[in-house]
Amino acid sequence: CVPGVCGRRGRRGRRGRVVKALTLWRPWPYAIFHLPADIAKPVENRTGPPPSSLVGERIAIHAGKTWDDSGKWLIQDLMCVHLDLDEWRLPDEQPEGIIGTVRLRGVKRGADHWTAQLVAGELLANAGSGVWYRGPYGWLLDDVRALPEPIPCKGQRGLWDVPEELVGRLAA
Repeated sequence: CVPGVCGRRGRRGRRGRVVKALTLWRPWPYAIFHLPADIAKPVENRTGPPPSSLVGERIAIHAGKTWDDSGKWLIQDLMCVHLDLDEWRLPDEQPEGIIGTVRLRGVKRGADHWTAQLVAGELLANAGSGVWYRGPYGWLLDDVRALPEPIPCKGQRGLWDVPEELVGRLAA
């Protein structure tokens, strides 16, 4: 098991522990890992809460095959930044695979964006981060660690187990 990556729970047997991964449509993983720290995306919006056993644990983030065409423009609008195409790659140049790990710090729930800002005031401490929450659940992310190179592998819907042979490559 890789220190700082493998979870405390979910033993896979004698050889190692389970590391969970979450696949996101591109370019959203890049908003987490590659935007400047003061505007990076610190929350992943989901329809349900994470398993309580994962709160406080590291999970891998997988850049999926699907490209969200409107995502780049929405990210630019939300952050009031221009994303240079040299830095913000086109879909065929933006690699798929596991691109890093994050710590799942907690979860927030609010009826809408404005309620979430009032309930989760700490989200506003990071400049611009309050705009990232869209609900209904926000998986709060911190201790973001990008990998030097993506690890090619197929993703899945929802949380999934990183193949055991890839777990050792997650230490960034």
